[in-house]
Amino acid sequence: MRGRFTHNAFVVTGGLLIWAVDFIFLYAFAALSCERGFSHHFGWVGITANLLAGGATVALILFAGPNREFSGRLASITATLGLIAVIFISIPVVLLPSNC
Repeated sequence: MRGRFTHNAFVVTGGLLIWAVDFIFLYAFAALSCERGFSHHFGWVGITANLLAGGATVALILFAGPNREFSGRLASITATLGLIAVIFISIPVVLLPSNC
């Protein structure tokens, strides 16, 4: 019973967890790259991180989508919100110049 709860909890919150890890990584990498002087790498690293996070979130939506239980539908909804958040935080990475 406990293993099933843990699995459901991670599936339901998975999209938001992916977004949170992507968000923390992007801002930490931006700060470190400006501080250490390798900000010219931020563009492609940021785009790669966002593509990986978006792909993982889409995979989670497809994985949880066919499930007709409440937790499966809830997982699809939260993963969709996480995907919207990943897209939203990728806009500055794409539009802004990578110099500090």
